[in-house]
Amino acid sequence: MLPNLFEVCAPREEVLGGDLDSADFAADLAMVLKGQAPEEYQNPVSFFRNT
Repeated sequence: MLPNLFEVCAPREEVLGGDLDSADFAADLAMVLKGQAPEEYQNPVSFFRNT
């Protein structure tokens, strides 16, 4: 039997501590297209590591 999601993934500390701002997940796609968004949205490796 395969392990479930909670057995293979550990939430990040800010998730566990309730320190997340939902705005952190609201990328302004126009800014991304213009190359003016924060680095975590411009860099795919960084983006997918965080999400």
